[in-house]
Amino acid sequence: MIRTADAVLAAAAVCGSVVLWRYFRREESEDSYEDLTGPVSFSSRMVAAYRAVESREKDALFQDPMAEGLAGEQAIQQAENELAGKTDSATHSHTDGLQMQSGPGVRKQSDSKRQYCVTRFALRTKLIDDQILAALSDSKVSESQPEAVRQVVVLGAGMDTRAWRMDLPEGVKWFEIDMKDVVAAKNIGLQRAGAQTAPDQQDCQFPLKAASFRNFSADLNRRQSHWHLQTGSLYWIEMLIAAGWSNKAPTLWLAEGLLMYLTQKSSEHLLQDMADHSRKGSVLLTQLFRESAREANQEYYGTVSNKHLKALKTTFTSFVPDNYQQYLEEYHWKVNTGLSNADLHQAVAPHLEGDQQYASHGASNNGVYVEAFIM
Repeated sequence: MIRTADAVLAAAAVCGSVVLWRYFRREESEDSYEDLTGPVSFSSRMVAAYRAVESREKDALFQDPMAEGLAGEQAIQQAENELAGKTDSATHSHTDGLQMQSGPGVRKQSDSKRQYCVTRFALRTKLIDDQILAALSDSKVSESQPEAVRQVVVLGAGMDTRAWRMDLPEGVKWFEIDMKDVVAAKNIGLQRAGAQTAPDQQDCQFPLKAASFRNFSADLNRRQSHWHLQTGSLYWIEMLIAAGWSNKAPTLWLAEGLLMYLTQKSSEHLLQDMADHSRKGSVLLTQLFRESAREANQEYYGTVSNKHLKALKTTFTSFVPDNYQQYLEEYHWKVNTGLSNADLHQAVAPHLEGDQQYASHGASNNGVYVEAFIM
C-alpha cells in the first residue's frame, strides 16, 4: 500500500512538473524569437513581414512573394496587428478622417485603395531596389569606370530576397553574410519556399535571378576573431574569395539596417574593411544614424506597441556625426546621395500616405540612407 501511495505521489509530481514546464514554455514562447537568438536577429523577420504586407497592396511599391514565408507567422501577426491598430496603443483622431496608430505603421486609410499607409521599411526597400539596379546598369560603364559592377555583397542580409525577385543583369554574383542563427533560419526558409540556390537546381518555384548565390555566417561585431593569423586577412573575406568574389573587380556593398547594431569600433572597422577590398567603381549602400538621434531613437522605440520593435530601443550602439559626409570620407567613401526619412518618402512615394507619427518624431530625420562611391 505504501509503495502504491509513493507511486501515486511520484506520478503526481511528474504530472505537476509537466504542467509547470508547459506553462513556462507557453509564457516563454509568447516573448520568444522562434529559432533566432534575440531582437536584432528577429528584426530580420519583422522587416520581411512589413515587405510581405506591402506586397499585398493593390499599388504595392514592389512584389516580394517569398517574404511572408521567410517572416513566419509570429512576425506577420505582429506586423498586421501594428498596422491594423489591433494593439493596446492609443488611437488618435486626425483632421483628414484617418486614424493614426503608434508604430512603424501606420495610419489605416479608409478612403484609399490601400489597406495601410506605406511603412518606412517598404520605402527603404524600394529605394535600395532602385539604387541596386542603377549601380549594376551597363550605363555606368565609362572611361573612368571601364568595368560594370557584377558582384553584390549583402552584409547583415537577414531575409533579403532580391536575388530571386529583382530583374538583375546577366552575370551578377550574389553573396550574403549574417549571424549564424539568421543564416540557418533563412536557409530553412529558402528550402521550404522552393527557392533555387544553385545554378544546377531545376524546377524551382522561385528561380534565382542572379548568376550565383552564396551565403555565409560571420559575427561582424567580433572582427578580431575573424582574422586568419597565417594569411593576415579576414575569414569572411577569404570565404568570399573562395566562393568566387574578387577584390580585383568593383563590388556593390549593401549594409541595409546593419551598422547601427554594431559597436562603434566594429562599424568603423567594417567601413574600412570594405574600402580596403574595393576596386574603383565600387558602391556602398547603407543606412546610418546620426549621433543626435541616440536619445530620440530610444525614446521612439520605447513608445511602439510591437514588443519586438520595442526591444530594439537599446540595441542601436553605432552612430555617426551630423556631418556624415566628412566622416565617411575618412574611410575612403565619397557620398553621392544622402536621404533622411522625410526625403526618402518624397523621393520614393510622395503620393502615398506615410507614418505621420514617426515623421513628426525627432528620430525620423536623424537616420540617413547613403549611396557612396570608393574614393
